[in-house]
Amino acid sequence: MNIYLHKQIETAMITVTQKNVASMMHFSTFSKYFIPFGNLICPVFLWVFYKNNSEFEDENGKRAINYQLSQMLYGFVVLIVLATLSFIYLTNLFALNFTFDDMDFYITPDKFYLTDKPIWAIFTVVILGLGYLVFDFYVVIRAGLKAFNGEVYHYPITIPFIK
Repeated sequence: MNIYLHKQIETAMITVTQKNVASMMHFSTFSKYFIPFGNLICPVFLWVFYKNNSEFEDENGKRAINYQLSQMLYGFVVLIVLATLSFIYLTNLFALNFTFDDMDFYITPDKFYLTDKPIWAIFTVVILGLGYLVFDFYVVIRAGLKAFNGEVYHYPITIPFIK
């Protein structure tokens, strides 16, 4: 008997069909490369359809959806940070003047200075992006294989939106 988040799931009672459906819930997140928001649409569709069949399918569906929601939230935060840093860098590049009603705001190249070589920033973002891509492939494939073996995988750095 395995214990997952204060739940007990009897692994001896899990059928091959349930294992296949659970692993498809994880692997369906790769549809994001073919369908916009497919990483969320496909697992939600499968989870809604199969969640009442077994606790194993229900738990795997929740885990896959929670991971995808968490990754979308983290991606949104990273996008905001990168947009802010890009704005600061570009204002340094052009030394823009802004006027807010009666208040003048002036940014010069000697203030808010980030780096003199933007190629390093681009290189860092590309390397981190590729690292994230490898990490995402690894955890989703591992989760799908664990589900196929009758286990529930705990995704790292996941916020439990659906409990």
